[in-house]
Amino acid sequence: MRRWKQLSTVLGVASFLAVLIFEVVDWLNWLDRDPRRWNMAYNQSYMPLRIPGWLFIIIWTFFNNFPYILSQQLYISLLLYSRILKEALTDIHRCLPVRNKKAFEQVTGQRVEEKTSISYPEVKMLKHRYLDVLRCSSDLNGAFGNSLFVIYGLDLLAMCGFVAAIATDKEPQLSAYLVNYVSVVVFSAYISCMGLMAGMHEECQALGLALYEAMEQTETGSQTAVFQMESYVGSFITLVRDHPVVLTGADIFHVTRSFLVGTVTFIISSTILLSEISERTKTTDETAGSHNFSCQVVNATAAFQIFTRNSSASSSRL
Repeated sequence: MRRWKQLSTVLGVASFLAVLIFEVVDWLNWLDRDPRRWNMAYNQSYMPLRIPGWLFIIIWTFFNNFPYILSQQLYISLLLYSRILKEALTDIHRCLPVRNKKAFEQVTGQRVEEKTSISYPEVKMLKHRYLDVLRCSSDLNGAFGNSLFVIYGLDLLAMCGFVAAIATDKEPQLSAYLVNYVSVVVFSAYISCMGLMAGMHEECQALGLALYEAMEQTETGSQTAVFQMESYVGSFITLVRDHPVVLTGADIFHVTRSFLVGTVTFIISSTILLSEISERTKTTDETAGSHNFSCQVVNATAAFQIFTRNSSASSSRL
């Protein structure tokens, strides 16, 4: 319990610092564009008041930033619950027989007892424990699934917006440059935290593989007992395969490692595409501008030649 409290505290402080850094950089950019905003009273487009900039920052902090920090605690709660369920799956995994004890401890970082077989009551107990974890994950998805979908969607849209600003703005001010890059780092951290949630699904997959190995190391006995034991372990494997412990976003996506890799791939591809479009647009504008200038020069030359011929004709008549 103490470990979970410490993790909750660390995540809470980290979310507060992330919001603080983002807001400080954003306000510095806002003031850098017009330093007079700090003391100058002016009309806000969404407030029927004339207030100085420093008062507007205070109002914004209390009525926008603080609620946002509180809303982040929902995300932190979801992270904690997912880590607790992952720990429960790891405990089930540790109770299964391990073929290579040393390799298992090196990969998982957890110490296990040497076991060469497993009995029918142990498998039955572990299956009931898995069902309890599965029910908890179902309740977790029912309570947080829609919120997770909204959080992920808004964070992804915000990050894509700042990435687009970086890709298309070729000559930004220093303050705007810092805002864009700090924002990308902050929202990347939010999305990366979903990797902690994906660990629950990975542990579930590792449990299924361990059950396959456990089927080969069941206790010897009568043929009927061995067949019953293998059938029960097989039903356990089917349960883990068909009903994995995984977080879902409004039943639209599953939080897995492959899903997060797809998100990163989408962001990188979008950045490259926007950069190419921006470069081509800039090249087209420069080409069109030079073409227009050339046309103007040609037109001016032709007009000058016509004027010269007319002047010569008039002189000859005279």
